[in-house]
Amino acid sequence: MKYKFVTRHQDKYAVSRMCAMLGISRSSYYAWRKQKPSQREHHMEILLGRIREIHKLSRKTYGSPRVHAELKRQGIACNQKTVARLMRLDGLQGQRKHRRVTTTDSNHCFPIAANLLNRDFHADQPNQKW
Repeated sequence: MKYKFVTRHQDKYAVSRMCAMLGISRSSYYAWRKQKPSQREHHMEILLGRIREIHKLSRKTYGSPRVHAELKRQGIACNQKTVARLMRLDGLQGQRKHRRVTTTDSNHCFPIAANLLNRDFHADQPNQKW
């Protein structure tokens, strides 16, 4: 985390000063920058790419259980908690479709009350118009 902090803020502050403040050596920071991603990080990056693809193809409706099931169906071995963690870190989440609720039924056979006020709501005295 300290190394990532230095990388994010190196355009504002000197690397040597940030390393001194964080208690790390400059050489260890530069060694960290040169190292290649581990095999696990590489595997997780590939898995995240597949997760993004499945999530996109589902029109962003699949959450981690369905994404995990799709990965399993495609023959990719992974843990559901790993899928959930990667989706959370990437900001992916399933979106439910909002169903439209019909609140008015205009096609009914009940009598319709007459419009006595005709939108004239002004009254000279209280309790005249209800």
